[in-house]
Amino acid sequence: MVYMRLLLLAAWTASMAPALDLCVRNEAGLDNGTLLLTMHHIRQNPGKAGRLSFACSASAVRVTFAAHQEGPHPPDALGATRSAGGKILPDIIVFTRSVLQMLGEAGVDGQARALAKVVAHELSHYFRQQRGHDEGLDKPFLDAQELIALR
Repeated sequence: MVYMRLLLLAAWTASMAPALDLCVRNEAGLDNGTLLLTMHHIRQNPGKAGRLSFACSASAVRVTFAAHQEGPHPPDALGATRSAGGKILPDIIVFTRSVLQMLGEAGVDGQARALAKVVAHELSHYFRQQRGHDEGLDKPFLDAQELIALR
């Protein structure tokens, strides 16, 4: 009985947690189908974010899908976060050309899963406030198979 009450309390608390807003900018010109499917995959696997919504509020994390890399990123970079004063800012860039070239003929769903995983990886940097990498989705390099895998 106590276990059931804890489960109900955990479910209620999770439903009451505020959603994290993601403000998505499509500067790469992804087609609407790929963009909507990518947002669906992001919402399905929010990671440490809990609940996600797609809105451009003042506190939103900005996610920009950019075709070209800008700044001092290695040529094989798939995404990046911005930082200032030692703090990782809520500003994520996904380099769509690099991601899509890596995938080859993955199809729209594979592309959307890959783009969503790059967003999740960069969101992890923001939540952890660490530039370093870890294991799983947080490791420094992800190959095409890992990007399109269902999990």
